Amino acid sequence: MTGGWKILRDQGRFKGDVDLAGHLRWSAMHGAVMLELTGLLKKPHDARAIARRAITAIAKDLDVKAKG
Repeated sequence: MTGGWKILRDQGRFKGDVDLAGHLRWSAMHGAVMLELTGLLKKPHDARAIARRAITAIAKDLDVKAKG
């Protein structure tokens, strides 16, 4: 849950709380998957699309720096 955030931290691209970031990402993914499994999401707003946008928003809010 926190592996990717630790890598970003080690690269100097993330300075926030690794555990909190991991929980936020997991929550975004879990919520989207559960909605899709219960039939509440349909393309183009399927679990992948919803989770991707949510994780992007979380990364932006947590001030993750772009690679390079």
